[in-house]
Amino acid sequence: MQLNRTERLSVLTSSRFMSVLEHFSPSLEVYSIDEAFVDMSGFPVQQLERIGTEMKERVHSWTGLPIGVGISTTKTLTKLANYAAKRYPPTGGVVDLTSPSRQQRLMEITPVGEVWGVGRRIGARLEAAGIHTDAQLAAANRGWIKKQFSVVLERTVCELQGESCIPWKEESKGNKHQIMCSRSFGKRVITKEELHSALASFISRACEKLRAQNRFAREAIIFIRTDAFQQNQPQTSRSLKLMVPSPTSDTRPWLQQLGAALEVIYQQGYEYKKAGFHTR
Repeated sequence: MQLNRTERLSVLTSSRFMSVLEHFSPSLEVYSIDEAFVDMSGFPVQQLERIGTEMKERVHSWTGLPIGVGISTTKTLTKLANYAAKRYPPTGGVVDLTSPSRQQRLMEITPVGEVWGVGRRIGARLEAAGIHTDAQLAAANRGWIKKQFSVVLERTVCELQGESCIPWKEESKGNKHQIMCSRSFGKRVITKEELHSALASFISRACEKLRAQNRFAREAIIFIRTDAFQQNQPQTSRSLKLMVPSPTSDTRPWLQQLGAALEVIYQQGYEYKKAGFHTR
């Protein structure tokens, strides 16, 4: 499942946007400031469109942001579904493209230049070779594509054929300025002390990643939230932006703020399912 919006987001708004998505799945790949892939593999296929609609409505309700939701079996097909969700108003902004027959029908009417990663230059070369639609690209010989173009485009063909070739990444190239460390708890967490311990470990891990990549951060977001799928329990999702005087990869300045930050966002009486820390 992949989501997108066209307006530019502020850091805090983007964080809220991603926070809503994490209510639906603990596995989230932030592709850019306004796009994300959400792993929905644990849900029944027949429920995916309904969940996509609920996701779209909840993002709009909680953040005011309009989004499109594309659902499919590979990242490239998911991007294609998202393209259709944005381009065709009758879809209501949600397109389930898990069915091979629906994939074929959409590919037959989609210009090859709209394929994720193809672009104008490669698109022009493909059209010169007689490949004008996504369906024609999907039907192309993989070996010929690799020889005439690249192994990257060969992977795209594989993805259009339903074979997943683009791996899931916790931090993608489109998200290279952000590091996120978060976890869904195996049991409900109730106390402030438990949340403090979990968040402290996330901060330490994020700073380790910063140092390993020779990077620094001046802003970060911490968040805590309940399980959105436990309808019989009270729900909350709270986050807070942290800042340090100058960019750093040192763990200590963030840990020094953690106690005060939890005093602000922690609410007694809730059963927390997930917490996290991510830098900007």
